[in-house]
Amino acid sequence: MARKQKVKRARGTSWEPKIRYRGDRCKWMVDLGTKFNPRKLYFATEADANTAAEEKRAEYLDRLAGQKQAAKDKVVFNWHNLTNGQQNEIATAFASANGDTARIVRALTFYNKHTSSADATRKLADVCEEYLSAKEVSGKRPRTIADAKFKLKPFIEALGKNNLAEISTADVEGWLNGRQSSPSTRNAYRRAICGLFGYAVKRRYMEYNPATAIESVTVDQGLPAIHTVAQVRAILRAGSNYVPTRYVVQARTTNRKVSKGAVLPITNPAEIHQARSMIVPYLAIGYFAGLRPENELVNLDWKDVDFTAKTIRVSPATAKKRRQRYVDMSENLIRWLAPYVQEQGKIGNSRTILLAVRRTSKVDWSKDVMRHSFGSYLLAHNEDAPKTAMQMGHSGVDVLFNHYRNLVKKSAAADYWNIVPDGNP
Repeated sequence: MARKQKVKRARGTSWEPKIRYRGDRCKWMVDLGTKFNPRKLYFATEADANTAAEEKRAEYLDRLAGQKQAAKDKVVFNWHNLTNGQQNEIATAFASANGDTARIVRALTFYNKHTSSADATRKLADVCEEYLSAKEVSGKRPRTIADAKFKLKPFIEALGKNNLAEISTADVEGWLNGRQSSPSTRNAYRRAICGLFGYAVKRRYMEYNPATAIESVTVDQGLPAIHTVAQVRAILRAGSNYVPTRYVVQARTTNRKVSKGAVLPITNPAEIHQARSMIVPYLAIGYFAGLRPENELVNLDWKDVDFTAKTIRVSPATAKKRRQRYVDMSENLIRWLAPYVQEQGKIGNSRTILLAVRRTSKVDWSKDVMRHSFGSYLLAHNEDAPKTAMQMGHSGVDVLFNHYRNLVKKSAAADYWNIVPDGNP
């Protein structure tokens, strides 16, 4: 007797929904197993159950056919299906990689990763403009924005016309090396560029930051410049004795151009006092309270100077870290401020007067020299690093120990805090 030949069926096509009557629910149930969700359907009549079962089976077969077609579409690459031009391009790429197919795969992977987004075609100059606008909207201080503009301007002039996807780590590093800047300046430019590309990554304009792979240059940190007790006395004496001047025209030519003039001192006591009030409090608070001159000191209001509690309040709006702090007022600082105290209004300062005072005192000047002097003499005087750090607005004592420790002797610190006005200014 001949064996009955089995009919070969595609895998899964023999699946059928199961139909049975559920007495507990008084309904006909169609059990779909794991092929659908929900797995079980209920109907009032057997005919409705049979119809639903047929529809679900047909749906399942259609789905199965679609999966098989998708598998067929993933046909293995066939060389003979390519045109001659495509074959030549592949052969050229193969030769360029010296037969290393792994290099070709890595190159294509890199290209697809960094050019998959339409935003990667954005011009660097446009993204930089958007980045600076975002800083303004986010409430960054004007000085911070101006500093970012200054450092990014030459970089944008060199590479601004390029798309983001075209800029590599080598491009950024080459630009930095070409400037031949000092190590600290180079690091500052690198930080600004990192911020720009970091913004682009956050906005998903590009996949990675090409500047982060560039190592910062190691900089030997030197000790901060401070003034000696004699130099501080000389500067404060020059400020308290400052006399403003006025240019007086003495003669003119026929066409009204000045032919002769003279710089004469002002003799009005009110004007002299007004001019000195623009420099003496600025210098005294800088030397004996250590406020940061670029933001905290120039924006300090007289209402934040409390002579009763003997403290100066640095508001979050002016503090570097946007945190409020109180700085103790020394007795000599109170004596320097007493003649100029007001109920409210900016402490005030004048670059012109400061330049004249520096010229008169013949003392060399450097950035933050008043704050550095304050921290150094205060630490030597009280020998209390945490308290000194708190007065200066540092989050820890590391900065003090790295930059201010052992700069001055205790005897010099005692003289520093005894610098007082010579009589009545």
